[in-house]
Amino acid sequence: MGVRRHPGADTRDADTLGLRLLDIPLTLPPLTIGMAWHPRHTADGAHRWLRDAVRRTLCMSSAAVDPV
Repeated sequence: MGVRRHPGADTRDADTLGLRLLDIPLTLPPLTIGMAWHPRHTADGAHRWLRDAVRRTLCMSSAAVDPV
């Protein structure tokens, strides 16, 4: 098991804190993440921004990990 570097904010944060990012030594099944909110928040601009920020963050995280 080696150390694999994934470019991005997580790597920079880990380096800053003196941490190492390691691969998980086993195959994990895919994880489905969903979001739910009360319908009255659907059109709320701040709530939409938060949902979009979560979506962008999760998409960036999944794109940075190369399947083995």
